[in-house]
Amino acid sequence: MISSRELMTGIYGAWRFLHFDRAAVQYIDSSLDGVWKSFYAALVILPAVIVLRALLVTTNPDIFADIQTSRIAIVFMLDYVFQWVLFPLLMFYIADAMGRSRQYASFIAARNWSHTIQLMIIFPPALLVLMISNENPGSPEMLLLVAHMATWIYGWFIARTVLDISGLAAALIVLTDLTIGLLVSLIGELLVRAV
Repeated sequence: MISSRELMTGIYGAWRFLHFDRAAVQYIDSSLDGVWKSFYAALVILPAVIVLRALLVTTNPDIFADIQTSRIAIVFMLDYVFQWVLFPLLMFYIADAMGRSRQYASFIAARNWSHTIQLMIIFPPALLVLMISNENPGSPEMLLLVAHMATWIYGWFIARTVLDISGLAAALIVLTDLTIGLLVSLIGELLVRAV
């Protein structure tokens, strides 16, 4: 179990990274226990993610009308778990290949806690896209793209700082993370629509 102090310290560390503070790593517990506890971030942001997913379903009746709610919920749960698990597993081998095994735990913990901040950045424009994009197409989508770009830069800074790697290597790690997330989402979408 995680204490409220540990929870707030992890989120505060992620917040300091948003300010491009290289010393933010001091707030990240890089012990094995600290890494496992950083996965509590998935529970912290889950309610907001559920809101966005529910809105996606209700605002797209043409797509989801004939699909059972239980099927959508099961695929969503699987999608969510894989989004949190696959990249850390792959990153274990990437860090080893890069000679950054010692920094692996700190990076995964920092990355996990950073999801709380990323959601704060993405949630408002995503909500706008889901609620008003039909009335005013274009504007909300652009705002959401800018929000995503901000989170990519944020993730790049964390990778570069915590792993102590070049900017290009950090960009490749962010791209790998993004690619895995998109593939998992695509598979989830195919599973939902599969007959």
